Amino acid sequence: MAQENVYDVLIIGGGPAGVSSGIYARRAGATVLIFDNGTSALKKAKHIQNYFGIEMITGEQLLQNGLEQVKKLGAKIKKEEVLQIINDYDAHTYIVVTSKNRYIGRTVIICTGAGKKKIPAPLAPFEGTNVSFCAICDGFFYKDRVVAVVGDGQFALHEAEELSKNAKTVYLVGKMSKKIEKLSKNIIIVPNTLAKVEGEGKVEKLVLDDGKELSVDGVFVAEGSLSGFEITKQLGIITLNNCIEVDKSFMTNLPGVFAAGDVVGGLLQVSKSVSDGAQAGIEAVRFIKVMEGDV
Repeated sequence: MAQENVYDVLIIGGGPAGVSSGIYARRAGATVLIFDNGTSALKKAKHIQNYFGIEMITGEQLLQNGLEQVKKLGAKIKKEEVLQIINDYDAHTYIVVTSKNRYIGRTVIICTGAGKKKIPAPLAPFEGTNVSFCAICDGFFYKDRVVAVVGDGQFALHEAEELSKNAKTVYLVGKMSKKIEKLSKNIIIVPNTLAKVEGEGKVEKLVLDDGKELSVDGVFVAEGSLSGFEITKQLGIITLNNCIEVDKSFMTNLPGVFAAGDVVGGLLQVSKSVSDGAQAGIEAVRFIKVMEGDV
């Protein structure tokens, strides 16, 4: 992999926690890449009036100020959608796969915001049965079976490709937002929305908005982009009440993987996210130094 794609710190999320992580990691001398998909909840805040030193500001302006600040310090920002994170055990690094490239990080900081991704209403009664949120985790259980992926973006396409390695047939259910140029032969695009689900104790049939029915052995939810919840599934990170569990240094149970902001729970405020991010950025750099024997 090209040397320019190797960083000390890879940060997933361009909100206040992610940007704050980047600021402190850069000031400590680390090379930093932030993945910002533009979906930070801060952008939706019309008025912020409880942030130290600022009487009133829009969330979008505060966010933009932070992004400009971290760029001036030398951090790189990519608008690429993160699809997967791979633990490279042998190299003691992590590989972040995006819609355009692959990047290697000596550490990763997850700042993807709060909450578990919502399950589509028709599938909600079947959660905990044959409904999954992680193709990498559960795809093997559907070897030579028929499955469906519900979603309409790059992440859904990535999950479908992952499932195609084991499943006999993969239905990709959703009105894809972009043209698909290359697809595995056993993936079938179904450009419809999910209207109803039928089954006894598990999902057995999907009923689409045009009345068409699909018989399936399992369903994978992949709406929107990769969330913190799906990252934890991919990597085996411990969670509690849909929040990522971290220690006092904001590190997860995986060495070199940190989490900060709303994704770890607690007070869902900008001030806390900034504080979390600052400490996570500092601790990520300290972790690298310890691994190098500099501390």
